[in-house]
Amino acid sequence: MFTCIEAANPDLEEKGYAPTWVTSSMLAYDGLNSFIVEILARFKWRSVYMIRDATADVNPWFGDAYNSVMHAVRSNVPDNQISGHILTEEEVNATDFRFLQKLQETSRIVLYFGNTARLRLIAHEMFKRGMMASGEYVVIAVEPYPSDNMTHGSWGDFQWEQGDSLDADLEFAWRSIMLITLAESESERKTFFAPRFPVWANMSKDFYGFDIPSSSFEINFSQVMAYEGMLIFLKILEETIQEGDLSDITDGRSFAQRFHNRTIELPSGNVTFSKQGNRYMDLLLRDWAVSTQSWKPVLKFVSVTRSVIPLNDIIDWPNTTRNTPPLNEPLCGYTGAAAGCIKKLDILPFVAGVTALAIAILAGIGGFAYSEGQQQRDGGS
Repeated sequence: MFTCIEAANPDLEEKGYAPTWVTSSMLAYDGLNSFIVEILARFKWRSVYMIRDATADVNPWFGDAYNSVMHAVRSNVPDNQISGHILTEEEVNATDFRFLQKLQETSRIVLYFGNTARLRLIAHEMFKRGMMASGEYVVIAVEPYPSDNMTHGSWGDFQWEQGDSLDADLEFAWRSIMLITLAESESERKTFFAPRFPVWANMSKDFYGFDIPSSSFEINFSQVMAYEGMLIFLKILEETIQEGDLSDITDGRSFAQRFHNRTIELPSGNVTFSKQGNRYMDLLLRDWAVSTQSWKPVLKFVSVTRSVIPLNDIIDWPNTTRNTPPLNEPLCGYTGAAAGCIKKLDILPFVAGVTALAIAILAGIGGFAYSEGQQQRDGGS
């Protein structure tokens, strides 16, 4: 049997692909795929543009997540129109964002997989092109888990304010950004283990001669996954031995089945596995709150039941005139040239001109009628 305690692979998550494989990783894609499909269905979005950050310092998780989500949307969203772009180092260095033209012509809903730094560049370019002004666009970013110390080298903190020249424009543009991340019940696991980590660090030196500097005593999610993964494995091993069915220990397929479709109690919280051996993870969709300049949770995905729960906070949609979700396609089409469609802004000058002409004609007729009547009265007298 092969078990992963931190890594995840979308190919191995496919049913029946690897019957001797299970993962207790918090980075599995199964829940993320389902949540995004539910979000698209909830807001009636079908046309999606996906952007993957493929620059040098980005975490490889984003690449697998991009591919996995694209497959899920194509398979589960009816009448979907999905396209994507892989952002390269060369494009970033040259500030070459011509791919945004394709976005403008095909979609208003963006799924972003990558670093905060590149997201800021993309959002700023969208702002300069006037794409953020109408409130027609939503950009949903994804992070593997909340950043340690509010920053992470591979993806950053997903904040618009970084103290540079982009800040002035991004404060407005960030109203169109949303973020998918772990639910608080999942991220609190790190809080549970944090006080214990210095003890483990000292034991590492005593038992294995591996010295962890005291400056590194703050636990991260990788260590949480490692510790929980070992606890889960040992619990199931102990259970197998107690039952006396030792054949399962030498049969990888049978031993892996013991992880499937069950809940295991841990000191840090229960962990539930699907029937394919994937760990269920609850997720949140967060909206950027302008009033508090922070992320607020608006939708929760309960992975076990595949249900989406609206939370107390109302989504502050970027369309300030009616505060409703952006349409899948604008009324006048993506390019504004839909057949038989006249934009309100285009028709106003026409209406004003016709109205002024009508007033002038009526005034002329009125003046002529008055003049004729006056002449008749003068002749009669």
